[in-house]
Amino acid sequence: ARAGIDYESSYGKARPNDTILKLQRTTPYYKRNRAHVCSFYVRGECTRGAECPYRHEMPITGELSQQNIKDRYYG
Repeated sequence: ARAGIDYESSYGKARPNDTILKLQRTTPYYKRNRAHVCSFYVRGECTRGAECPYRHEMPITGELSQQNIKDRYYG
């Protein structure tokens, strides 16, 4: 041991600082980083279920909530 400190006995006993745990983010930084809403799910036609990479939520606001399904095909 160097300078009277026993490094081996304290190895593996480190704990995260409580202040750091309180400051760490638990939510994503930006909502834009989340997966997009599945347009097939909104129409009730998604067949991928849990394997679908998109969110299965009904949009409350935004372009999909106001969009007519026919507009997707006919402009």
